Amino acid sequence: MTVTPDLMGDLPLGLDLLLRRAARHFPDKQVRSASPAGTAVATYAELDERVGRLAGSLADLSAPGDRVASLCWSTLEHLDLYFGVPCSGRVLHTLNPRFRPDQIVAVLQEAGDRVLFVHRSLVPLAAAVAERTALDHVIVIDDGTGAPEADLPDGVAAHRYDELVGGAPIAPLVVTDERAPAVICHTGGTTGMPKGVQYSHRSLVLHAMATTAAGAIGIAERDVAAPIVPLFHANAVGFAHAAVGCGATLVLPGPDLSGPALAALLEAERVTVTCGVPTIWSSVLPHVAGRDLSALRMVISGASAVPPSLSRAFEEAVGVPLTQIWGMTETSPLGTIAVLPSSLVDADDEAVAGFRLTVGSPVLGVEARVVDDEGVEVPPDATASGELQVRGPWVATGYVAGRSPESFTPDGWLRTGDVATVDPSRSIRIVDRIKDVIKSGGEWISSIELELHLMAHPSVAEAAVVGVDDERWGERPVAFLVASDPTSPPNPEELRSHLAELVPSWWVPDRYEVIDEVPKTSVGKFAKAELRERLGT
Repeated sequence: MTVTPDLMGDLPLGLDLLLRRAARHFPDKQVRSASPAGTAVATYAELDERVGRLAGSLADLSAPGDRVASLCWSTLEHLDLYFGVPCSGRVLHTLNPRFRPDQIVAVLQEAGDRVLFVHRSLVPLAAAVAERTALDHVIVIDDGTGAPEADLPDGVAAHRYDELVGGAPIAPLVVTDERAPAVICHTGGTTGMPKGVQYSHRSLVLHAMATTAAGAIGIAERDVAAPIVPLFHANAVGFAHAAVGCGATLVLPGPDLSGPALAALLEAERVTVTCGVPTIWSSVLPHVAGRDLSALRMVISGASAVPPSLSRAFEEAVGVPLTQIWGMTETSPLGTIAVLPSSLVDADDEAVAGFRLTVGSPVLGVEARVVDDEGVEVPPDATASGELQVRGPWVATGYVAGRSPESFTPDGWLRTGDVATVDPSRSIRIVDRIKDVIKSGGEWISSIELELHLMAHPSVAEAAVVGVDDERWGERPVAFLVASDPTSPPNPEELRSHLAELVPSWWVPDRYEVIDEVPKTSVGKFAKAELRERLGT
């Protein structure tokens, strides 16, 4: 730490700061990790020791500055890696087990990982990709699934996590350079190969502080925080770093993210604040009846637009609505949050429902602008649209290996690829993705707005809208639908009448396809590329 007379202290903003605070001031608070074998529990004092031993074990496997990969569910051991790898001077590379094998090979090669920590149930996936990478060591973690052992390729040394870490010396956890890389996470790969985003210690600590802020999620010591967004995806919305730093009880869901399992977890652990994607909350909703979820104060939903019908149903069943956030892997991910402003506290239901269609305002530390094709900011009239661009101390300024430089403006803003409007209160509403907006007869159609209106119809559980080439109009929307009741598929004429009251007549799709399930990406978004392939576009 540098001390300058008459100025402030210059203590590095490192992840060790969060863990040290937890161990010193909240030594008896717990991390509780679900698994098929039961709940694993560690106090923050014990977590501090576990992390120190993990850091000590890395000395024989890698050098400071090396990138160390994890292919893991959200468990206590993965939390060890979250702090132990970066605080040992290395970089944690969180792999998404929902990626295709070729994607995992590509990101391992790009990062140059030589060490991989993997849960036993995912070892077959690790074995399938290991021989095409530079991996030297694979450390297997028992995840309680009872998965059989799997053979690794020759030349790759296998270790057991408990044996490797249990006997290791406790290494000091000291971060001296706050701008050193700490974690690499790859984007969802919805438009080609996933792109790597590298977070610094400084950016992660600042992001954790934003997550604890009262104007945002406000995670505090009294909370029981349960990130359903996995640790391998965009820092689990910062829940793990924030909960440890402020001494909140942290509940990790393990590998089972089914609706019944999550509903039971929220009740049993008396969770107060949680985060997931809309498809998760759709799967949880049918299983909350009769459960005591009165401890919940905030349920965060992100990654895609929240259907108003889902938010209303959740509020009726649980007592709290879904609170929308907007963010990306590139924004760590917290960018905006739709916390009800003071001006709407006493507003009527229609006004509140309208606000909940927005993603709110940027959290303190993030700046946002919506610009047209000429780079000029659009007026805040809730009508003019443009691309949402953001910048801030936890917003990426480039990708690993210098990929996709066009995603960043010359003046330092991230081009998000989202089309948005700004209303007079300066709340932001996401209209569509640039790649998903449909141009019909020279005018734009929002696929997201159509989807939300379709999912408000009682016969529709899920809806995804894509454009198909049309000789006369250029493009026309096609709606893919999942029925609320498989025995009673949605009636196209009823849907046309339903939409005719809500959108311009030329927006209404001419074609409706009923499918069993909308395909999802590795991060739970609708995989519209697959739907376009079905249409031959």
